[in-house]
Amino acid sequence: MLELSSTLSSHFRFLLQSLTEANADSVFRELFQVGYAPDYLFLLQTILRTDPQGAVNFALMMSQMEGGCPVDYNTITDLFLQRNLIREATAFLLDVLKPNLPEHAFLQTKVLEINLVTFPNVADAILANGMFSHYDRPRIAQLCEKAGLYVRALQHYTELPDIKRVIVNTHAIEPQVCVVYYIYLFVLQIIGF
Repeated sequence: MLELSSTLSSHFRFLLQSLTEANADSVFRELFQVGYAPDYLFLLQTILRTDPQGAVNFALMMSQMEGGCPVDYNTITDLFLQRNLIREATAFLLDVLKPNLPEHAFLQTKVLEINLVTFPNVADAILANGMFSHYDRPRIAQLCEKAGLYVRALQHYTELPDIKRVIVNTHAIEPQVCVVYYIYLFVLQIIGF
């Protein structure tokens, strides 16, 4: 029994070391051939403790596996966020959310939320690139306003009271943008909105 335990321990150490290196695909192919079904969540948690960037690489590798990712994207993101690894969570989400699918609306909102609260310039860049289109626009508008990204907030708000509240922040909005929104508000008043 002791011999089996030490053999498993050495195999596990080899597996962890190999997973943090570039040859993780070949390691998994070999493991599957011998009938080993890894606990991906446990492996990710273990790698995350010592090598956050290696954990991002491992999570991305899992996301590209045949048959789909064995661990839910939200669970992976939460593991990064529990350790306050916002940059790593963002890197992971930006990669896996590239297809801009409607079923990823929650995760699109989540990556924008965490960055609007901690790194507004990153969220601003994500929004500027137009990477996502399925996120919760009213929620993101509120967070943009709180973060001082007034132009982004104006781009997301659709209700007149919200637009009026934000547009008064002329100190932080370029004059051209203010003129466009003032004309918009003027036209709305003329047509009776």
